Amino acid sequence: MANDSQYRVLLSKYNVAVARIRDLEEQNRTNSQHWKTEVASLKLDLDVARDFCIDVLCKDRREMVLGKARDWSTESTRELISRAAKFFVEYNKQVMGVLEGIQTECERRGDRINGLSRQIAEYRQGDTSAFESSIEDDTTDTKKQKKDAEYRSVSKNANEAAATGKIEMIVEGDNDSPDTVDVDIQECINAQVQSKLTHNAIPIANSKKKMKQFGKAKEKAEDSHLIDLNELEDSFNDEMWKLIEVIGKKGLSRYADIKELLQQDPGYNKNRYTKSAETLVKMNVLTLDSFALPLSPRVYVYTLAEIGVRIFRKKYGVSPVVSEAAKIIKEHDNLEHGYAIADLGKLLMASGYYEDVRTFNRNAPKKLENGMNYVADLVCRPLHKRYIEYIEYERGTHSLTEFKVKCNKMSLVSRHLHFVAPNQKVLLNKIKPHIDEWIKSRKIESISNIIIRISTVKEFENCEDIPGAWIMVYDLSKSHEPIVDFSKKETDIT
Repeated sequence: MANDSQYRVLLSKYNVAVARIRDLEEQNRTNSQHWKTEVASLKLDLDVARDFCIDVLCKDRREMVLGKARDWSTESTRELISRAAKFFVEYNKQVMGVLEGIQTECERRGDRINGLSRQIAEYRQGDTSAFESSIEDDTTDTKKQKKDAEYRSVSKNANEAAATGKIEMIVEGDNDSPDTVDVDIQECINAQVQSKLTHNAIPIANSKKKMKQFGKAKEKAEDSHLIDLNELEDSFNDEMWKLIEVIGKKGLSRYADIKELLQQDPGYNKNRYTKSAETLVKMNVLTLDSFALPLSPRVYVYTLAEIGVRIFRKKYGVSPVVSEAAKIIKEHDNLEHGYAIADLGKLLMASGYYEDVRTFNRNAPKKLENGMNYVADLVCRPLHKRYIEYIEYERGTHSLTEFKVKCNKMSLVSRHLHFVAPNQKVLLNKIKPHIDEWIKSRKIESISNIIIRISTVKEFENCEDIPGAWIMVYDLSKSHEPIVDFSKKETDIT
């Protein structure tokens, strides 16, 4: 009996434990689902917050530097929020300052317009009393004192007329030593009344004073800045001046081109020029951008900074010419992209296959039937041919949607689409997949006449056979798969 009693007790405890475990398992499943939902919601909130912070930081000049890629994916969300919040406060202060300035300017111009309207209305009605009263108001005690100090030997009648305020007489000063002046009083009165009716009666005296004060303040600021520039210039050596001259007068930016020109000087010293360039960058006289290109492991681009522009103007009395880097940024929005296109254009032109290769085409876009414009990276005219080839240099930075839009535009201007990548890795991992997706997205009959050619920059180096330099060729009239020829220089990519 004792054994039976113990058995029942243990069985009861076992059943209680099993029930408890099942209850805990159910709670765990419910909580797991709840936490999965919470985690997904939190991840979505974090992504939205990061995107918002990145949008804010894109407006910060300290974060966005021309010619340099910016990657925020490696930074923590907390750091992004902290920097974005700080810049957002600064940005709002700047915006409010601009809006307040616009409001003040609008009020000032509104008052001026109202004053002009009143004066014009009174002038049309032929009522000159308002003008005469405004003339009298303009005559202050300060002006009277100034007139007394400036009056010299004049006729008695003129002095009396000036004392009554009928005319204003201006004498240049002691150094002028004016002779006695006889004036026709009535003629002077009429002339000055007429001049005040047409100019001085307009109530803009306060605006003129502000403009004069602003001009003087600006001159003082420039003078103080020139003093700082003088101190800066005292530390310049001959190599520094030569660098500023070459960049400002010739517009050269790439150091290889600058170096080639400097080497024409018999006293050229590579180390001194290199050190001078580094010093000018540290002094904020020059700006430096460095990046890699397909044919150059490292490229250095120098431009005149704001201080450098001021020094050049002060030294040579003219503004510096537009630099090569500025032209490339204006045309291609990016130094690395633009200089790679320039290098590719030189290779294509040197091949002898083309009679003309243009890399600046933004001012001559190709008009499309849908009203849009197409601007090619390179526009090439083959020798003794009547057609034009459009070539795009692609680094794989465009999204699939952007790439499809570009392909659609290209197919509207030519049945031959040409793409050049910096290397075979980008060609295989970026360009080819994008092209395959574009082909899938189009109807077969709409692109059956299209031929697509892809290659890399190095294939055109010292190339005499341009048609044979293309690594991949799609002939969509025959197949959607490309003809591939990897017996090229970059055989390390499989």
